Amino acid sequence: IAVPENPGPEHRYTIYVASRNGGVWKTVNNGTTFFPIFDDYGVNAVGSVEVAPSDADIVWVGTGEDSYARSSYSGNGIYKSTDAGKTFTNMGLHDSHHIGRIVIHPKDPDIVFAGTFDGLYRSTDKAESWTRVDSGWVHREVTAIAFNPLAGDVIYAGTRGDGIYKSTDGGDHWELRNTGLEDLVVWGLAADPNHPDTVFAGMDGGIFRTQDGADSTWTKVYWYQRTCLAIDPQNSRTVYAGGKFNNLHRSLEGGNNGSWEESSDGIDKGGPESRIQWIAVDPRNSSVLYAASTNNGLHKSTNRAVNWTRMDTGIRSANIRKVVIDPSNTAVLYVATDNGVYHSLDAAAAWTQMDDGLPEDCTDIRAVAVDPLDTERLYAGTWGDGVFIWTRR
Repeated sequence: IAVPENPGPEHRYTIYVASRNGGVWKTVNNGTTFFPIFDDYGVNAVGSVEVAPSDADIVWVGTGEDSYARSSYSGNGIYKSTDAGKTFTNMGLHDSHHIGRIVIHPKDPDIVFAGTFDGLYRSTDKAESWTRVDSGWVHREVTAIAFNPLAGDVIYAGTRGDGIYKSTDGGDHWELRNTGLEDLVVWGLAADPNHPDTVFAGMDGGIFRTQDGADSTWTKVYWYQRTCLAIDPQNSRTVYAGGKFNNLHRSLEGGNNGSWEESSDGIDKGGPESRIQWIAVDPRNSSVLYAASTNNGLHKSTNRAVNWTRMDTGIRSANIRKVVIDPSNTAVLYVATDNGVYHSLDAAAAWTQMDDGLPEDCTDIRAVAVDPLDTERLYAGTWGDGVFIWTRR
């Protein structure tokens, strides 16, 4: 997903969405409707889409699935649009096959980095030419790239096997910065826009943070793979994180290392394939939380995660992917499951399936969302069948 950072009035409600096998979609009305913009370029598998931070008309698309499976579909290079997605031009990297990460210089849209399965490429001339800039790297599968948002010559690159590299000269030279990391498989990098020396890294073994641009060390701030996070809307120092084996932890100190404690008493445990995959906090009463699990249903806490009770009577699936609270009436809940959408009108005491309007064979629901401006409207994202809108009226 890509959103213009400095949109101006013409792009204020614009969002781009890349699909692993459905091209690129665009909305200009904040998600009410989407339309395809990449159907005419001979490839459906898309791994990345990005908008230039300094020019909202410049959109980049990297083709080929952002996936490392043998069954992943390949692409035919990298594309650029200078008219906000009306037209695209292929700008090379035809043999890279899978372009999973694109980043654009925060101030100079002519400088672009592309992370691919076979290395890291840089262009400094609007993609008229590309140079490979990963000399000396052992593992060249680039999984993450991040600019220092205030210093465009400082770049971080994450790999699948070498860990994290840092460049301070715009990508000409790189140094490994792995001190404090516990493994070398990187899945995500993010630099704090207000404190750019603070960088977070999502690793196989957890979430790590550096506060000095990785010049000294990384510190683990959370230790579970495949984590989901939630912040107390009434006290941002309280943070919740869910992970494997259906473990849920809580920090009362803003996520600082050493401040996490297990808070999953009452949650049904499972094996390594079981995990907490969504946590929702009641926006009006933050003592109330809901935790969705892959294999062990939905649990509810009424005391800030001190203990939990299973609350999924009526849901014919133990795989709860997401739980959403209606902000206008927090007793109304919706969940996405692999057996359809369900709703509760009594704070999870009982659940009813909502299948009116969905195709008969459309049961694999990956996400649900309540329209914040019209809570009578619900969106459901499916696996392979598109997005559906339900209205109470």
